[in-house]
Amino acid sequence: LWNFFKALILRWCILYFEVSQHFLKEICQTYTNRIYFATIYDQEHRIPISSAYLYNKGGKNCGSDSWFLEAMNLKNKSMMEEPRVTTEEQKKSQAVSEDDKNIYHYDQGHLSPCMHHTDEGKKIAMFTLTNVVPEFKELKNKEWSHYENQEMEKFEKGCYKTHVIVGVVRGENIKKK
Repeated sequence: LWNFFKALILRWCILYFEVSQHFLKEICQTYTNRIYFATIYDQEHRIPISSAYLYNKGGKNCGSDSWFLEAMNLKNKSMMEEPRVTTEEQKKSQAVSEDDKNIYHYDQGHLSPCMHHTDEGKKIAMFTLTNVVPEFKELKNKEWSHYENQEMEKFEKGCYKTHVIVGVVRGENIKKK
């Protein structure tokens, strides 16, 4: 799945969104030394472009009190809890919580939402800042929420495994508060 996903997304990103391949980072999202999903990440704009994962209806009980940083430029291979004060080194390679705090009418939207997973470790792994994008609150709370919850169940019916590839279109007109 990873090789297919990588080839498809890299070709697609460069062709349609003029994203320089130089800034794209392939991430195997790892928590407690276990890989849970794959992400193509734009380090220049500090936003995930696309993620791939296996869907399993996970139900409720999603949420984490903590956000995690991906270990892509750190010595440890697993993501780590975001410190209260992030360093410039961390900000060079990925999003940090303060990036989205002052964006008007937006909320953090997960590319790979925790309700699509049954494993508790995988649910926690969804709370990495390399898995979230600014998403219109209205869209997140209505149409997209319906899609994430009800529509995905329809796609899964009759399938042994459901592979999901989801991506974003990065906007240029995000308004700050």
